[in-house]
Amino acid sequence: FAFLERRSATGTLVFHTSFEGQGVQFTGIAIDAHDNIVFVGYTTAFVDIFGLDITAQFAPESGRVTGAFVAKVMPSFLRILVLDLGIVEANGVALDSSGQVFIAGAVTVNTGFFRGPVIVKIDTMNKVSTFDFGGNANGRVVAIAVDACGSVLAGLVQQQSPSPTSPSSAATCSRNAA
Repeated sequence: FAFLERRSATGTLVFHTSFEGQGVQFTGIAIDAHDNIVFVGYTTAFVDIFGLDITAQFAPESGRVTGAFVAKVMPSFLRILVLDLGIVEANGVALDSSGQVFIAGAVTVNTGFFRGPVIVKIDTMNKVSTFDFGGNANGRVVAIAVDACGSVLAGLVQQQSPSPTSPSSAATCSRNAA
């Protein structure tokens, strides 16, 4: 079983909910300014996330599935949004100050067991867009954060190192400057 629960600061159980399914992994949780909960994960089989059935789509290569999901719920765990992301992995989640959701993940890129790094963005109107890192690099985005200016920071693992770049003054966030 997979489950989410809310506990008080002292550890007392406040709320608990479980999800029916198999092969379910929760990989990231974030809380927005209204205490709504956003969580991501994936299934290697199937899972019911607040009434939406997510079923992994299998490919001919061993272990390749696409069962990544995102859910946003109220503090009482009432459903706001649940989406099947249609990507292989959802590895982490971050929110910006306006409530946009950014998801660290991976997509399939070619034959074999290759993954391609991807960031999924869900705007405040629930429009979904993706940013992939191009090419056939074998890798994934495994961690994600958003700074005070709205820049997305991504932690990637790849078999090939991309060409390094130097930070520019445009990359500096002056919003929190002293």
